[in-house]
Amino acid sequence: MDLSEKDILKMTKKEFQELENFYDGKPFNAFVIVPMKGKHDSGYQYMKFVLLDSFKIVGVVGGYSDVVHFDGIGGFGKNPDFKTLTLKVRDISIDCLPKSKLIRVFSIYSQMEAELPVYSDFIFYFTDLKNKKD
Repeated sequence: MDLSEKDILKMTKKEFQELENFYDGKPFNAFVIVPMKGKHDSGYQYMKFVLLDSFKIVGVVGGYSDVVHFDGIGGFGKNPDFKTLTLKVRDISIDCLPKSKLIRVFSIYSQMEAELPVYSDFIFYFTDLKNKKD
């Protein structure tokens, strides 16, 4: 079965944990945080992130990450110009999937892109939709 056809609302936590990593670099607008077995050197639990286009799986990354950085480390976006920096308000919402009880983080108005490869930190950035070229 194509992963984009899986119904994340009916998936179990184990099914999420068993997903293999893949990501083609395309923007996404949501992700599910999946706790994994094992701990990072920092003592925090490993996590993997299932990247979504709304409710369709478009990527799976991480597995050894112990932290997620919203819009880059510090929230300053990708390649910030600190001399002219102005913080943008971003919409982030969180819900809990009914069967797996896993947390889904999503944006209604923005898309995101991940910085790869994903090691200890999962870093993602918001993509400005108004400046996006099709």
